[in-house]
Amino acid sequence: MADEGQKPTVAGDVWASISEFYPYGDHPPRLAAGINDTPTNVRSVAQFAKIKNTHTPLNKKKADAEGKEYEVPQRDVFDKAAIADGSAIVEITEWIEKRLKGETLFDMFDSAWLSQLGPLAKWSPTMSAEDQWAMKLAELFMGVTYAGIGPVHGFGGPQKRGPTGELGPTPAKAFRGSEYTLWEPFVFSRFEKQRNLYEGEAYDIASWQEPVPPGVTKTEPNNDPAIPISVACQHMSTYAVLSRGFPLASMGNWTTPCTALMASDSCKDLVLFKPKKSESEKYVHKGTGISWDGARGKYLTPTQDLLKVEKAIAEGMGPGSIVTYDPDHGATLKETVWMTPYELKKHGPDPVKIFGAFYKSRSTVEGTGVTFSKDWTVANRKSELLSDIADKQAALALAESKPNKLPKDDKQIEQLKMDIAALEAQKGTDDISKRTAVPSPGGKQYDGSHIYAVLRVSPDKTSVQLMDVNSKGNLGALKETNSETIIARQGGEGIIDGGVEWKSLYNDSNGFAGIGVLPEHTVTMAEVAHMKRARPVGLARLVLTNRVPGEQKGGPAQLQASDVLYVSKMFRMYGDGPEENHYVSHLLWSLRNSPGFTNVQPWFCVFVPLGLLAKCMWAHGARSMTLGDFVARHRPGGSLLKGDYDFNIVLTNEGLAPRAGLVALHARARTRPEGQKTVREWKPLEPPGPIMSKVNPAWVENQKPPQSLAWNQSYVSPDIKLDETKLPKRFSGGG
Repeated sequence: MADEGQKPTVAGDVWASISEFYPYGDHPPRLAAGINDTPTNVRSVAQFAKIKNTHTPLNKKKADAEGKEYEVPQRDVFDKAAIADGSAIVEITEWIEKRLKGETLFDMFDSAWLSQLGPLAKWSPTMSAEDQWAMKLAELFMGVTYAGIGPVHGFGGPQKRGPTGELGPTPAKAFRGSEYTLWEPFVFSRFEKQRNLYEGEAYDIASWQEPVPPGVTKTEPNNDPAIPISVACQHMSTYAVLSRGFPLASMGNWTTPCTALMASDSCKDLVLFKPKKSESEKYVHKGTGISWDGARGKYLTPTQDLLKVEKAIAEGMGPGSIVTYDPDHGATLKETVWMTPYELKKHGPDPVKIFGAFYKSRSTVEGTGVTFSKDWTVANRKSELLSDIADKQAALALAESKPNKLPKDDKQIEQLKMDIAALEAQKGTDDISKRTAVPSPGGKQYDGSHIYAVLRVSPDKTSVQLMDVNSKGNLGALKETNSETIIARQGGEGIIDGGVEWKSLYNDSNGFAGIGVLPEHTVTMAEVAHMKRARPVGLARLVLTNRVPGEQKGGPAQLQASDVLYVSKMFRMYGDGPEENHYVSHLLWSLRNSPGFTNVQPWFCVFVPLGLLAKCMWAHGARSMTLGDFVARHRPGGSLLKGDYDFNIVLTNEGLAPRAGLVALHARARTRPEGQKTVREWKPLEPPGPIMSKVNPAWVENQKPPQSLAWNQSYVSPDIKLDETKLPKRFSGGG
């Protein structure tokens, strides 16, 4: 069982020296750093090692911190008997349960911020509601995956019950009789402070028992807010604005009701950023009746000068402000590009991809059209071709040197060889005089379109911290303080609160499209309290495995089926209480320094609900609906089906010092556009195969043997004698 005499991982006065070994300089506070940098409890049997601080101080006054020794956990091992009799599994699950519930000071999630006391003192000296808003926003969305919030759930069309109770489709009328059928507005509305019900609105779901449009029209407080566990850049920015108390209705225009923010310069036309022509002016969307008569902000027209942070702040940019990038900003949308056969093969044939690259290059005019590349010459083309060949050859060498190759590695090697041969064949054969005219596809969201929100502004008004799904800036800021461990496995990718812009905002190949400044307002603790009640619409399972040697070296885990020790039943990422919400960040925190981390590895597998299950989980008042309730009501066969949920995120922790016990985002199934289609892929790692075979949503009822565990089935290795009644209810009962 977990030892009540747990000790912190730093000797001496923890509170006085909590930030001593992590000289963050003038950087802002980051949950992505604190969740691993903060000293926290570990079993009393754990062995410690003295490690010299290798961080490069950002503040010269803290130069003496470099080279100091500090203690970190080095080993925590379960003996074979504890694993065999199941007591190790009981101890690990109890540890995680205490962390999720926050039973002691070191278990509480807020403790993850303790290593950030120095940055908080500099950036948030008063710990006002504004400061707590920034902390809470990071808590809600750190670690979620990158995907569209509507498509990821596969909602399908609105449904109603027929005369005999069967579910069937209805006409797609979502906004009070309009034909607007995107699901994003419904999902966003679930986070608003007010719940607006409209008779006949097919987006809303009366209850999880009856997922049909309600027959009433009313407005009431939203006491059951919900958020997704997948967002793209426009969604993240929209949630930043919604969380500050602005309703979705403020993010529409006179032709589109309220789709929220977009990763383009079309944000400038949203009501929220359009100053009123008169005090009495009121926005009313004619097709739906949706209206907004609140205060208005402003949209700052893009200039090179505005990219300077100090200038943007002086012009009004602050917490919640959005910054947009649009490759075709200012384009006439009537251009034609002329492409050589090589260019067409490389960038085409999809005109959206072609023009995305073209708008980034801002090509020069030539004759009646424009060339694809600036100052294009035969030498230029050959140089690019040789560069492509070199890149492919480097990738081939890396793939061929990989130990323990898998079938997919052999396929990659074969494909790279074919690609290189094709490129070699093009040398000297591509006639630059033979060009193809490709007309503009019109206003699209091209590659390079982006939007992000401001999280904090430095007290001296010289820099801002961003909440951005793009990890490039975030990773760079974390690397400066050696605090990037949480996303090290994912190659630095992941949605985290890491970014800071010291001097200038992103300048993406002239795609800067302006800044949306919110109306003057005050964030209060009421907004923070509302955020605390937001339940993450997701499902999870806990998996425990042997920690294999390959895993300890930081490479992909070479797990065997026999290494899987335990798989819990599936459970919701929230409980019945209004603040029993376990975000991805909470799941990570619960794995920190887990008992026996040296030889037993914990994994959290996170899933998104699909279709009817998604509708029921998103319904107002569905907090108390268990998976068992859903199955009893909507699945006569007694089990969730393959189409009811999808595998989405994998979390784990590390086993070797100096990173022993630290948590990591292991893998995420993100989406990306591929022409006119959306591709879903695990990137950069996949879940280990033996885990995937147990939890992948491929359950087929009555199939022998089943393809995976049913939602209410657990797995215990045949070599372990485990009394599952001793486990916390979350894991033993599921649901």
